Amino acid sequence: ISFFIFLVCAQIYAVEDFGGFVSSGVSYDTNVSAGIGEDYDGKGRLRNIGDITGDIAANIYLYPVKGLYLDYFVLMSHPFRNSEFSIFSHMLEMAYQVEMSNVDISAGLEFGHSVADFINISNRIEIEPYLELIHYRPWDSMGIYRASFSYRKPLDIYDYYYEGYKISASFGEMFSFFNNKSSLYLDSTASLFLLENTVELFDPVMVDKDNSYFSLSQYLRLKFGAGRF
Repeated sequence: ISFFIFLVCAQIYAVEDFGGFVSSGVSYDTNVSAGIGEDYDGKGRLRNIGDITGDIAANIYLYPVKGLYLDYFVLMSHPFRNSEFSIFSHMLEMAYQVEMSNVDISAGLEFGHSVADFINISNRIEIEPYLELIHYRPWDSMGIYRASFSYRKPLDIYDYYYEGYKISASFGEMFSFFNNKSSLYLDSTASLFLLENTVELFDPVMVDKDNSYFSLSQYLRLKFGAGRF
């Protein structure tokens, strides 16, 4: 037993870096589309819209040796009224990172599994190799550029989700201010979906589709921090 404890402690001591977090939150989504068609008087009024969602997430990362990065992330999100939008997901990420004076380059692989809709239970898996470059600038900003290729597959025959490939590229900019306590993050992502065996629900029938489409999204996050520490 002492020898086993010694081996474990030796491995922990040899780890370059490690850490993680646990967080929880509550959000409100107007979710207007869920109320369409629920009014039977023909006036088109929306009823029973909006839902409060509670979530909890945990993450742990590890650098076992210099340049090698391991990350495990878990998330559970559950609306209080409509369990169709509930989700449990966890993801394992492995990457090799090269750090230079003002540029970091990472080649990695993400493997994820998610369970959506706690009533009908839909299981999905996704694997995504990626290449990411982060450019640090001297004026408290950095550019984040990422290209990835992923394959997603539903594991349940009645999962109304796509099976197929996705090719995406994202271009992000992060600016820090107020002594790095606050930040502004902008991200533009372009994705090409090449779908196979896609099933869409048109009540009361299901329709099989083989289609592809292009998606362009814009993400913005503004974070404010205050306090001495």
